[in-house]
Amino acid sequence: MEIRLNILIVMIMEAYLGQKMMIILMFVEEKLGFPHTIQ
Repeated sequence: MEIRLNILIVMIMEAYLGQKMMIILMFVEEKLGFPHTIQ
């Protein structure tokens, strides 16, 4: 039970941090004017 709970927490944290990283990358791209080649 504890192992499943830990996996769930890790998955939620990864999704949360992944979303934050995407927002940060988009912000940096806008500031530096990178071409949007990455889809």
